[in-house]
Amino acid sequence: MDALYRQTELIRALLRPANHTEAMLQAISDFLSVSYVTCEHASGLLALFKESEARTALFVKTYARIVDWHNMLHVLQRFTQPEMEILGKRIGFPNMFNEVMAANYYELDLSHPEQRWVVQELVHLGAVEPGVNMVEVSLQVRLRLLRPLPSVRSPPRPEGRVARRGLSTNAHKPTMHTISIPCRG
Repeated sequence: MDALYRQTELIRALLRPANHTEAMLQAISDFLSVSYVTCEHASGLLALFKESEARTALFVKTYARIVDWHNMLHVLQRFTQPEMEILGKRIGFPNMFNEVMAANYYELDLSHPEQRWVVQELVHLGAVEPGVNMVEVSLQVRLRLLRPLPSVRSPPRPEGRVARRGLSTNAHKPTMHTISIPCRG
């Protein structure tokens, strides 16, 4: 653990003179090309950056070099919800999900297959593990109103065949289903 601390301090010392975000990210990228890091390292490096773009770029660079996956939850808790959405798009929600350490707050969009898979895993874990482990689960449905199409009659069918549809309209289309799941440990 002492070597870990020295390594983190070495990285910080190398980055202090740069003070330019791009130069700092490049220095970290060079370091990561030859070294692996722990979640404690990643948390220490995240503390060096204040901007969301830089923080997410840093995590994307360090993600594949992290060796202790079970502590990933401690790193992910340092990100805001908008940053988590960016990471979800860049890395993928299933890649950031760890069913061993699933106790967290999740806000997932059910219109995306990856996020539906995470919901499926959470429901599966909730069913398998004893006790109440999902509290205050909420589902929000947002509708986007489209311009209603005029009612259209189905074309006439030849004798003996019945039309499958009568009148049809397309006035509402659901665009996003968001589920919020706080899970207990």
